[in-house]
Amino acid sequence: MKKKKYVKIAIIASICVIAILVGVIVYFVNNDKYYFTTGIGKNEVFKVNGEVCTIAEMNIYLADMKTQYTKLFSDEVFTKQIGEISFEDYIKDQTKQRIANYKCVKLFAAEKKISLNKDELAKVEEKAKEYMDSLSDADKKTMKIGLEDVKNAFADYMLYEKVFDIYTAEVNSEVSVDEARVIRIQYIFIPATKGLDFANECQASIDEDTNFANLAKELNEGGQYECKLSRGDMEEVFEKAAFDLHTGEISDVVTAKKGYYIIKCISDYEKNDTEINKQVVIEKRKEAMFRDKYDSFVKGLPTEFNNKLWQTLDINTLPNVSKTIDEILK
Repeated sequence: MKKKKYVKIAIIASICVIAILVGVIVYFVNNDKYYFTTGIGKNEVFKVNGEVCTIAEMNIYLADMKTQYTKLFSDEVFTKQIGEISFEDYIKDQTKQRIANYKCVKLFAAEKKISLNKDELAKVEEKAKEYMDSLSDADKKTMKIGLEDVKNAFADYMLYEKVFDIYTAEVNSEVSVDEARVIRIQYIFIPATKGLDFANECQASIDEDTNFANLAKELNEGGQYECKLSRGDMEEVFEKAAFDLHTGEISDVVTAKKGYYIIKCISDYEKNDTEINKQVVIEKRKEAMFRDKYDSFVKGLPTEFNNKLWQTLDINTLPNVSKTIDEILK
């Protein structure tokens, strides 16, 4: 094993010398795969094994994400923080991952000899024109896009959907009520720094006359204390304690990773939300089935990233589009 490792290091060292002399060769070594490229272009955000995401394609999807979140929360959402990062950076990262998935599936599809048929390509053409017609000239200039950029983006999107459907066609679509069950709870969170004794004292102080919501508002950072919960939303110990409760019951102190919880069940069965969640459960099953077939292919694919170009991307400068990609292509 050591000899093999030293051979790889020697190869890498040789490539480094070549790269310095030629000035244009970039190398990647992943799982003993060696990939050579002439570098990343000034308008290319990233490459995955040679599949390129351009600035135009990134702007198409960033504008799409901006529109969706603005409809839900208004433009102000992009001034907020999620933990230690801004909401804008979070959306940028999510968009980058979304497009990277499309590029990887495109490579996967090529290996499996899956492609868009004549009718699907005609739809790409039609819908790309519809999208471009919905934008003003100023929007197109700001986004730096043309018809071919939209056609390429839509083709990748539709190919992803096609491959996903092929490889998840046999998923089990039967979902029990308990698996999809959604409950409504209130909770008190006590940071670990305050200690288990304090948490136990709080739990012991709760009786039938205690206003649980007021106590939760007082103790919880930010004042949030009530939510609807489905399986998989929280860490396992919290979830088990919550789903074991019946309407009106209060849990013992639950020790979690970051502190302690006391949970009150407001409703142990939200019927409408449970019915909606059945489809979410099926989609999660599909995702797991697809990943099982797809992850081994993706692992080790060489990538390049243009950090300088990435830093110039500003979601606030992009327009809100009149129709999202889902609305146009679905």
